[in-house]
Amino acid sequence: MKNTLQFLILLIFIGCSKYSEGQTKNNSIKYFEETNFKNIKEEYIQKQVNIKNQKIDIDLSFDNLKPNETELTNLNQFLTQLEKILLSNENRMKIDFKKSDINDSVSEYISHHLQEISEKELSKIIDINDKSKSNEEKLFEKLKIRRIGIYPQDKFQFAVFDYTIGTDYTQYLLCIKTDSKGKILEMTIES
Repeated sequence: MKNTLQFLILLIFIGCSKYSEGQTKNNSIKYFEETNFKNIKEEYIQKQVNIKNQKIDIDLSFDNLKPNETELTNLNQFLTQLEKILLSNENRMKIDFKKSDINDSVSEYISHHLQEISEKELSKIIDINDKSKSNEEKLFEKLKIRRIGIYPQDKFQFAVFDYTIGTDYTQYLLCIKTDSKGKILEMTIES
């Protein structure tokens, strides 16, 4: 009896450690626990999540309705690491912004909006009378994640992170494209 109990505890431990490494357990994917990935009805699944008190839309797009176990495991690992990936993206944006090179997407995004948005509209986004920081810095601080598009079956571009200063003020997005590990592949401006 004691050996049987020890064996069961060992099996439970092994099962739990696999799941904690990003393995899917009963096809449960972080943030999408209620979705049955063995029986997907649509190629596009959308959910709004709250990460660090910020609402973010996450879209999953499938080329076919039968994702394999590797794709689901990669998806779960990615979503499990999402907060770290978001932090990495923010750090990369800060580095690019501090370089102040107009050829960098972040600086270009900020410069474009400072030129195109009227002072009246800009004052709705930032405090233009506050001289403790430049308008560039203040506008950069307003750049927030809005949406994450994830393509679990795409071998090259796994995710696209859309950042904006506010959809009420612009149609343009600063997009960060990553692989399945969260490594930044490209940063672009899109509308």
